[in-house]
Amino acid sequence: MPRTQQEATLFDQYQPLAKSMARKFENCGVDKGNLRQEAFVALLQAVDEYNPQSGRPFGPYAQEIIHNHLVRLVDDSGIISRSWRVSADSKKLQKTQERLSHELGHQPTDEEICEALGWEYRHLLDVRSKTLPMETVQEELEQLVTGNDELIEECIERESEDALKVAISKLPRRQQKVLEMVSEGLSCETIAAELGLSRQRVAQLRDGAIGGLHNTLTVVAA
Repeated sequence: MPRTQQEATLFDQYQPLAKSMARKFENCGVDKGNLRQEAFVALLQAVDEYNPQSGRPFGPYAQEIIHNHLVRLVDDSGIISRSWRVSADSKKLQKTQERLSHELGHQPTDEEICEALGWEYRHLLDVRSKTLPMETVQEELEQLVTGNDELIEECIERESEDALKVAISKLPRRQQKVLEMVSEGLSCETIAAELGLSRQRVAQLRDGAIGGLHNTLTVVAA
């Protein structure tokens, strides 16, 4: 289970993504309830192991962890064919090589690829040696790993909104009030009149609130 409130919030926000990805594997013959449960297990793993300092957004990171976990689940069940399994691994290898090339700035070594995928070297060689999968199998796999972009964006947006609410709640009460009135479109003169303050003081409170939000959200993003 999540160890902190922040992890618990992240887990709650991305449950719809886990459910959506589990549904995409339902035609592979694995029990639907088991798929959803394992998707949640993978999401918990993603929340626990995510490093914000990596600079990678949590949504795509979680999607990759959940997808790889569900592929292994279906693979271990023995239900899917060998051609589908090879296709899945080939697709994973291709995407991982592209991602590592972008992140590292050079073509990844076999050791770096195996570490990123959790594979043994002999399995990497085995995947590379297989014949390219048929077009129909590629299309089936593509449907499993795509189609969640909008859902990820929605989760990230909710995550940002919640972070902003928390940051505002940490501001001094008077700064919160001024910020609320500014967001309603009121001018500094109007706010000063309503609160019985000088315009200069209102401007100071406004700037202090904005600076406080910037500092808090920068720490969260880091």
